[in-house]
Amino acid sequence: MVRLDTKKIGDKLFVYPKGRVNMEIASEIEDALNQLIDEGCKFLVVNMKDVDYMSTPGFRVIIATFRRITSMGGTFRVCEIRPSVKRIFEILELQHLIDIYNTEAEAMAP
Repeated sequence: MVRLDTKKIGDKLFVYPKGRVNMEIASEIEDALNQLIDEGCKFLVVNMKDVDYMSTPGFRVIIATFRRITSMGGTFRVCEIRPSVKRIFEILELQHLIDIYNTEAEAMAP
């Protein structure tokens, strides 16, 4: 089971996936994110500064987590995406669906 580093600031929870988010670990990351939501997280920020690569299953996890938390009235944001991964976000036009921020400080703003 993959362990995500987390940091809580007020009611906001930051998670930090690392390395390659590919088919092998995407479902484990999804399980970890779902557990955080089940535990009551309503404001989730995924900081992707340490993600070198993300495959299709990784993007599916981002979209599924976004849909789940927002359907419950929560907030989902992504920040600090590396240029190579951000390019794929843009190709998939996910920036029109998911709030993407350059820094954690920006992602924390109401």
